[in-house]
Amino acid sequence: MSILMLHFYFAGIIVYGYTFWKKTSDKPRRLEIVKKIILVSLVVLNLLYFIFRISAYGHAPITTMFEIMSLMSFGIVLTYLYIELKTKETDTGFFILVIAGLLEVISFSFIEELKEINPVLKTWVLGIHVSAAIIGYSGIILSGIYGFLYLRLYRKIKKNQVDSFFKKLPSLKLLSSLTRSAISFGFIFFTFTIVQGFVWLPKAIDNFSYLDPKLISSTIIWLLYLGGYIGIITKRFKINTLMKLAFAGSVFSVLSMMFVNIFLKSFHNFY
Repeated sequence: MSILMLHFYFAGIIVYGYTFWKKTSDKPRRLEIVKKIILVSLVVLNLLYFIFRISAYGHAPITTMFEIMSLMSFGIVLTYLYIELKTKETDTGFFILVIAGLLEVISFSFIEELKEINPVLKTWVLGIHVSAAIIGYSGIILSGIYGFLYLRLYRKIKKNQVDSFFKKLPSLKLLSSLTRSAISFGFIFFTFTIVQGFVWLPKAIDNFSYLDPKLISSTIIWLLYLGGYIGIITKRFKINTLMKLAFAGSVFSVLSMMFVNIFLKSFHNFY
């Protein structure tokens, strides 16, 4: 199943890459259908892979960094599928599948089952909690990528310096739509993660604390994207402001979680 999944990642990168770099005014309908089939197949194959792995080992794929990488790869593809279905825009799929495919290759190369696993990691509620968090972070990361592309393209247009690469990107209007879709999708899953954490973790974790560094950083991230989500609904944010928030928020999210995981102690550390 892993090997089959990798083949679909490679096929997706090739097809999406071809249509991006050979971009013409008219998109070949057959290739657009092939891209959709590959993308949906990747989501289905990922789900089947996790079902088989859970059946074989009796726990969610959250016990090692390489299992988490595979879950992150799935989260990115799932988020992008939602974005593509909602916006009908397929020109950025190449970059998204390169990121997801790289994570899956690393996971495939080094993943292994641990001989001893912390019992907490076998709790299904924790599995759902972590999975929702990763999908939420996937939306945040993609919103940052689209926000960055929007800001770069905006500056290029303003300076009249649009080169061949930026000409292949979607329009500013489409990039803003992609960013808003990513924020909305990620925010929904991240909200579920936060609510579930506040309700379930105090009952499940003996040393639970609301002052936990990871909980504090997650709440700050959620508040940032709550502002972005409200801005999308009310349409009171200027587009450039929303794009800056998306990019800055994704950078802050990645750096803060890396800092917390590496340097600070948290009850979230079960390894």
